[in-house]
Amino acid sequence: MDDLTDMSKIRSFFSRFTAGMTLTRFSVLMSVVNLVLFNIPFFKFVAENVENRGTFIIVSLVLLMLVANFFATYLFCFLCRGIGKGLVSLTFILSAACVWFINVYSVMMDETMLGNVFNTKY
Repeated sequence: MDDLTDMSKIRSFFSRFTAGMTLTRFSVLMSVVNLVLFNIPFFKFVAENVENRGTFIIVSLVLLMLVANFFATYLFCFLCRGIGKGLVSLTFILSAACVWFINVYSVMMDETMLGNVFNTKY
């Protein structure tokens, strides 16, 4: 019985959190979550390899990623909310897989590396 009350408490918390959430707010939230969860290895790489004006470059990249993620999320969800949320979820899953690969093998991902990941047989 306690499990049901705990689940109802969790469900009521999330319903209060998401009640009245606009598409813009959802897109901003997903953009920030994507930036924080999936781009830390990228920013570590940039910080280690930049020589002059590193702070300006990192701040510019943060703003660029926030804006690009916002527009992509907003566009996906504006065109069709159900499919857009599914695409955002798929993007998060693929980003998590890439971050795992980056952390385990200590390499940066590019288009050839992504091709190698998807062409493996195991």
